Amino acid sequence: MNKQQFLNKLGSLIAVLPLSERSKALQFYAEIIDDRVEAGEKEEEVIAGLGDINELARKILAENPPRRSTASKVWITIALILGSPLWLSLGLTVAILILSLYIVAWSVLISLYAVVLSLLIIFVVGFFSTFFFLFHSPLAGFFQIGASLFCGGLGIFAAFGVVALTKLLIKATSKLGSKLVGVWNRRVVRRHE
Repeated sequence: MNKQQFLNKLGSLIAVLPLSERSKALQFYAEIIDDRVEAGEKEEEVIAGLGDINELARKILAENPPRRSTASKVWITIALILGSPLWLSLGLTVAILILSLYIVAWSVLISLYAVVLSLLIIFVVGFFSTFFFLFHSPLAGFFQIGASLFCGGLGIFAAFGVVALTKLLIKATSKLGSKLVGVWNRRVVRRHE
């Protein structure tokens, strides 16, 4: 491959760059080839020594990321301002919905704690009041002791589930909080750059 073929192919590979950036890159490699040819190297050897042309193009594109023009930034800003009643209300609705679901989850969890506590209170009160029933009606006393033991067992069993749900909700809250803080920090860092 000669110099002109190399520059043509490289130019087509970096065609997404603005004309000025593309021209600078092509001029840079043309000067490298010319300088080495003047130093006595063969043109084909110099071009082969530059490496894979696709890798060179990727390197150039990485060093010169395409920039948005000022006009496109203006249009994006105008679209954001004009569309703000729509996207702001939708965003606020989604945020309120998520917050509502979060509050409902904690409310259900608190209700489950109340049920567990009620079952354990029924066990304690029922177990100790059984002795009063045993003297008046032994059948009612045995029924009450069985019912209170059932409520106690159910309360203890349910307590393990409620504690596991609490840990799960706290873990989810922690992850959500760290993600929100991460998003906030990235936005703050971008503004200060």
